[in-house]
Amino acid sequence: INSSYYNLPSPIADFRHAVIFLGFNQIYQLVQKSSIQKSMPDTEEFRSLHTHSNFIALISYEISLLTKRGKPMVVSTIGLLHDIGKSVMLLLKGQNPRLASLIDTLNHARLGALLLRKWEIPATIHQSVEFLRTADFSPPADIPEDFRDPVAILHLAHLCNDYLTNGKTSHYPGDFTLDYVEHLGFKEQPMDFVRQRILPVLKSRQHTYPEEVRQVLTRASRADRGI
Repeated sequence: INSSYYNLPSPIADFRHAVIFLGFNQIYQLVQKSSIQKSMPDTEEFRSLHTHSNFIALISYEISLLTKRGKPMVVSTIGLLHDIGKSVMLLLKGQNPRLASLIDTLNHARLGALLLRKWEIPATIHQSVEFLRTADFSPPADIPEDFRDPVAILHLAHLCNDYLTNGKTSHYPGDFTLDYVEHLGFKEQPMDFVRQRILPVLKSRQHTYPEEVRQVLTRASRADRGI
């Protein structure tokens, strides 16, 4: 809490105060983040993948709270682990560079789901990871009901991430994105959902986020205002 990540005007010395400031979700995220980082090589590719997963976890948590769909902590965990298959593929290519083109043809969502199931991670998590790619080309009705809410939330979290990190976009990540917005109880167009629903919530909590997240939100806010 007293690191440069949070850049507080004065240090916090009381554990209870730190917990209240961060919130349980942020503490949980810090533990998960540390665990995953220690299991992966410290390279630019892995750092980029890890940063992306953390951002998706953060956005998914807020969408879950906003829509009252799914369990925020579970959805956030799915966000942290959803690209674990890509990490495995990076490791495989590093160990077998001559097979890189073949490894690239693997279904990273399926691979990640198999690994998470092998680790005895609950079905809600590993099945949601497996069905996440399905949302790009299928309506919510094609996702099993038990995993529909988490998949819908993570699908929209990626749209939010794209908007926040890359600015305004003129295309949607999938033909059924509007269906996933409506499934979660909203009628806005997907990009309006991001600007009017998600960005204000993230901005209201940005003082609890790490520095790199605050920077992304500041840039997104300026872009939204045309600055």
